[in-house]
Amino acid sequence: MNIFLKLLLFCSVPAILLSIFAVPSLKPSKGRAKGEAWAAFQADGASYLVPKGFQATDPFTTGTDHFPKRWSMAWPSKTTRVAYLADAKKVFQIFLVLGERSELEPLLAESRVCYKNNVMVKIDEPQTWTTQDGVTVRWQKLHYLPGLIAGDDDTYVLGYAELGDRIFVVNAGGLTKDFDLSTVRDVVSTLTVGK
Repeated sequence: MNIFLKLLLFCSVPAILLSIFAVPSLKPSKGRAKGEAWAAFQADGASYLVPKGFQATDPFTTGTDHFPKRWSMAWPSKTTRVAYLADAKKVFQIFLVLGERSELEPLLAESRVCYKNNVMVKIDEPQTWTTQDGVTVRWQKLHYLPGLIAGDDDTYVLGYAELGDRIFVVNAGGLTKDFDLSTVRDVVSTLTVGK
């Protein structure tokens, strides 16, 4: 037998075996694992309306598909209440967060300064919205410009309301072409923060 043929057979046997063992991993899974969940936002009187065309995941989980497009990238502990609203057809999402002041206040402070002095970012002056139950939410909009070589044109909104020993946070973002500030406003103005 030719040495090249022997070498070919010798190398092809492991490749064939590996491909046979890999076939089960190519099958689509029957539903994605949910992962670890935060606490449900809609509890103890807290509620919101899901905008038309959006899908809600409440509570949000570590296994929930989402975009890396939001102002604050920090995650609170799993005891915090987190809901996720995502546009089914666009890159646009809204996180609703309700938790202990002691935990969320440092995350908010860090988020407010993380884009400071960034030449690729334009941050609008603070404004306010009011929730259905009369809570004032202070918010700002951020426009993240694409770089010369890479990057997306993104828009983010970060808003918060202090509720005694708790804080409510709205953390939204997406591609600027998909982002709709009025949708974020409508979600905030129709929600209640509860007890």
